[in-house]
Parts: sequence; structure tokens; C-alpha cells
Amino acid sequence: MSVWEMLTLGSTPYSTIENNELENYLLGGNRLRLPGCVDSESSLIPLLQQIWAFEPQERPNFKTIVKYLEDILLNEDLKIILNSEFFELYSATTTTHTDSGFEKTPLLYPS
Repeated sequence: MSVWEMLTLGSTPYSTIENNELENYLLGGNRLRLPGCVDSESSLIPLLQQIWAFEPQERPNFKTIVKYLEDILLNEDLKIILNSEFFELYSATTTTHTDSGFEKTPLLYPS
């Protein structure tokens, strides 16, 4: 959950599902959608799928996650991992994640 929250800049997971419906939603095999910032061919996808595995014993431990992320960051261009729209949002803007993607708002700097 924390990785998803970081990638969505602190958005609320499952925000469109009522709390009393969440358990059945998850037991039905449903999971969070990939955040809009993750490129469809990103090497992050296998890690996210492992992290979100239904069975806890199938999920990687923290040490494994850190190693995987280190390998990605040392060996790949970050723009390949995250889509270009995501990077454009950090150019003098603040961002908000919505169900349809990211929305950017220009930062207002004092004169």
C-alpha cells in the first residue's frame, strides 16, 4: 500500500469503494490499478504485482523490495520506469492524483 501511496503522491487507495464493501472487493480478487505515473512497460510492474499478491507469503520482504528498487535505479532510466506525463507534472507545479490520472496546478511563487 505504501508504494502505491508514494507513486500517487499520497492519494487515498480504494477511494471509490465504500469501507464496508472493501473486504468483498479484495476477496473477489480485485486489486488497486497501477498508478497513472507507472509506464505500461515499466520494470516496476512485476514488483508491484508481487507486493499486492493475495497470499502474504507470496509477497517480497522489505529487504527484497529495497534491492529490487536499487537495481532499477542503478540500471535504468527513470523516465522509462515512470511515464513522461508524470515528469512534466513536476516542472513548477503541484500535483493531485485522480482516478483519471494526474492533475497539475502551477505553483505560485511570491514576487
